[in-house]
Amino acid sequence: MSSFINDLLLATESCKEEDRKDKINVIKKEISKLKDVINEFTTAKNDELEMFIVPNEKLVEECDELISNMQYLRGYIKNTVNVNLMLSVDELHKFSMDLKETNFGLSLVNHLQEIVKCFKSIENYQSVKEKPYTTAALTLNKLATLVIERNHNIKLLNVYDSIKEEYGRLYEQCTQDLNFFWKQNIFWSDAEVELQSGKSFSLSIKCSKDELADVTQALDYLHKLSRCMESLTAKLNLLIINPIINSSCQINVTDSTLKLEILDKKQVPAIEDVFENLKTFLEFLHDHFDVPLDNDESVFIKLSNLLLENFSTVLIEDCISKIIPTSTTELEKFEFFVRKIEEFQTFLLQIKFISEDHMFLSKYTMDTDKLYIDKKCEKLLESARNIMKKDLHDTFLHKPHIPSIPDAREYQESSDIKKTNLSKNTFQFPECQISKSAQEIVDLLHEILEDACQCLDKYVYRLFYTSRNIIEMYAALVPEIHKSFLETIPQQVALFHNNCIYLSHHLLLLSSKYKYRIPLQSQNFNFVYTDQSVLLRQVGTEYFLNHMKYQRDIIFGIIRESGLSSIGQMPELPVTTEKAIRQCIRQLELLKTVWIEILPVKVYCRTLGCIVNDVVEDLCMKVCSVEDISANVASELAILFDVIIKRVPQVFPDPILIQQHVQKWRKLRELIIVLGASLKEIEDRWADGKGPLANEFNAQSVKQLIRALFQNTDRRSNLLSKIKEK
Repeated sequence: MSSFINDLLLATESCKEEDRKDKINVIKKEISKLKDVINEFTTAKNDELEMFIVPNEKLVEECDELISNMQYLRGYIKNTVNVNLMLSVDELHKFSMDLKETNFGLSLVNHLQEIVKCFKSIENYQSVKEKPYTTAALTLNKLATLVIERNHNIKLLNVYDSIKEEYGRLYEQCTQDLNFFWKQNIFWSDAEVELQSGKSFSLSIKCSKDELADVTQALDYLHKLSRCMESLTAKLNLLIINPIINSSCQINVTDSTLKLEILDKKQVPAIEDVFENLKTFLEFLHDHFDVPLDNDESVFIKLSNLLLENFSTVLIEDCISKIIPTSTTELEKFEFFVRKIEEFQTFLLQIKFISEDHMFLSKYTMDTDKLYIDKKCEKLLESARNIMKKDLHDTFLHKPHIPSIPDAREYQESSDIKKTNLSKNTFQFPECQISKSAQEIVDLLHEILEDACQCLDKYVYRLFYTSRNIIEMYAALVPEIHKSFLETIPQQVALFHNNCIYLSHHLLLLSSKYKYRIPLQSQNFNFVYTDQSVLLRQVGTEYFLNHMKYQRDIIFGIIRESGLSSIGQMPELPVTTEKAIRQCIRQLELLKTVWIEILPVKVYCRTLGCIVNDVVEDLCMKVCSVEDISANVASELAILFDVIIKRVPQVFPDPILIQQHVQKWRKLRELIIVLGASLKEIEDRWADGKGPLANEFNAQSVKQLIRALFQNTDRRSNLLSKIKEK
């Protein structure tokens, strides 16, 4: 089967090969025929072209001749015409320059002619009795354009400086005339009439509205109106607006004069009187200054724009803000004043003193509730600040009393704390001196929270945070106000410490007292003062501890000058030592005098105990550091320290308390014993590290004392060898 297929494929390939050869032969024949046809066509065309070649050569020769002639003509024209053209250009340039000179002269003459006309116009203005100020101002503006702005040509003339000088003279003369007219016709009384309780001012407008319009327009053209208006505005603010708003006044108006009489500078006027007087004043201004200017506004509007800033500020801050209510009763009455304010604002709109974009009164009064609470909180903070400025030494004696403990049911409702049996003294504050100002702060806090319990829910938050602000202000402001006293006077520091702890104590009770009395919706927020209670304690303690260090450093300074450090070099105790020790005792007694009636007993004892303890420790350390102490010095030291033992306990309310509050007191007693003891007695008190001496001194200090007090003997060496660290 496979052989058959192979034979079939071979036969097919052989047939295809024969067909290809036949096709190639046919193609070759066709190519030969095409070559012959092309050769015949090319030969025929060459013959035709030869017929035209010879005539064309003649044409080329004729063209070359024509080109030569043209080049000749072009050279001739160039050499002949260019010479004439140059002569014509020079002549044309000369004519052009003559024309420019003529035009320049003509322009200069016209320019000078316009200037002369302006000068004559102003001369005519000066000769007229009723001067047309606006026309003169326009003429001066035209002159400024001719002489100053368009001066490129005339400034080359020799007369330019004279022209410019003349223009300056005329300008100054005109502005002087305008200013003189302004001062003569808008007249303030120079004499201040002294009345029984104040002064009197008057403003007179002596010219007609037409004359005022002419003058103001002229001033505006000359850019002098703003200066005149600013001067007038300053006087209106100082002499009219401010007195009307801040003092009891009376205004009288005639056709051309407004007179203001200050009846009582210290009396605050009623808001109705203020509005009435301001209406009279503004109507007077409107009647006389409502004259038009070229820029689509009037002199009155221009004056209003200058007055508005001071007018709105003084009216709001010195008048309207003072009638903002600070209690719910006053809040109900305030609606009447709001209507009066709206009526006054309508009047200001009618006379165009303000525009609808600057309705500052309605913007201020649109939220009465916010004004009310802002004013109330501001007044509370101001009251607190005034209290804090009071003297700290104006005090009262606080005696313990049992405050009302909150109902346990409230604790059970608000927390998981179980009811416990509390001592009746748990919430007591100890007896001590407290500044009256601190009690006033406490009373103010209670007043604020009482108001919070009775007011609307939306006010509770502001009142609560105002009470917190008062506490923060106390912690920050009182130390600054009384800074010099707190740095130097121990009574003041003690009182400030007591005040802070006293306020902190009351803050811890405020939440429980008022938490469930405020409106229900406000009971959800964190009504606590714990953080501020901690703040007050920190501030009071910080200042008191700093003063304790200050007092301790005073005593340490006395001890440094006592000569204790040099007793090893002297056979006897220096006189300065006894003097210094007695001075230290007097300093402690002074602290007792100033603190014992002020501080709580426990605080006083801990304070004096801390200072005495540091002093005793310093004395013992100085004695133990001496390398050699003679017998006389040791005896004198023992006597001197015995004075401390007898007198220092007296600075405590009960002398026995010194054992409790001065940890190093026994150490001083042991030191006195060692200074007068024998080696045997020292050994007995050491008692192999178990005796009273070992309880107060370590082995190293005891050895140092033995070496300083006793000579080097076998017995001393034996004792030193027995004294070892525990």
